[in-house]
Amino acid sequence: EGEGEGEGEGEREEPPGTPLTARLVSALVHASGPPSSFEIEAAARVAAQTAEARARSEAAQKLDLEKAEWAQRELELAEAKQNAHKRAEQAEERALAVVEQLKELTAARSALEARLSEANREKESEVRRTKTEAQKRVSQLAEAAAADRA
Repeated sequence: EGEGEGEGEGEREEPPGTPLTARLVSALVHASGPPSSFEIEAAARVAAQTAEARARSEAAQKLDLEKAEWAQRELELAEAKQNAHKRAEQAEERALAVVEQLKELTAARSALEARLSEANREKESEVRRTKTEAQKRVSQLAEAAAADRA
């Protein structure tokens, strides 16, 4: 910054953090005696421009930081959407698998019901045949007993 160059000792009498205008005025006083109003105005303009530039720089940095935060949020949102999409696809696949299992179970149940129905018909037929045979045998035994009595 060239402030206080060639002055030797007492290069910087102002503590750090002293406003720029005060430092410029102080540097002018040390360099050439009391400053003129033109020098004071020039120092004030320089200080104002510097402050304005610093404010713009800080605002730009803040804006850049906010942009970076938004970009991060957008990335997180995109990742969350992608994960949700994957979970939805997986859920759909599981649902389709369950539907397939239900179809298979329904077909197996229908086959079992058909076999059970056929087995019941065969059993009923056997029961009728056995009953008919038993009735014939009883009739034959009754006839044989009647013939033995006669």
